[in-house]
Amino acid sequence: VVICPGAEVDAEIVANWFVGLYTDYGMVPFKIGFDNWHSKDWQELIAQNFGKEVLEQALRYNLVLGVPFLFLTNGRSTFVCRKKEQEGTDVSYELLPSFPLYEEMLIQCQR
Repeated sequence: VVICPGAEVDAEIVANWFVGLYTDYGMVPFKIGFDNWHSKDWQELIAQNFGKEVLEQALRYNLVLGVPFLFLTNGRSTFVCRKKEQEGTDVSYELLPSFPLYEEMLIQCQR
């Protein structure tokens, strides 16, 4: 754990944490997800050390809340979550134990 001083996250400290994983343990990142908000300097630091191809912009959760299915992957495993039907404005998803049939997903997407 690395604590940034002050009330803001320092992009250089975060980038150096990734570099430390590489120099100390030989860990090379496959992908590093980021939120585009205020991350231009951080993206440049990561690209200088590992190349632009490791950077992957993360979907902002508020942009995907209306979709009936979410597919989550770490590059090795993929998980499917289905939007729960519920009253009110709260939105939540449930992790499915297996992939739904394509036809089932189409029906739910048409709702």
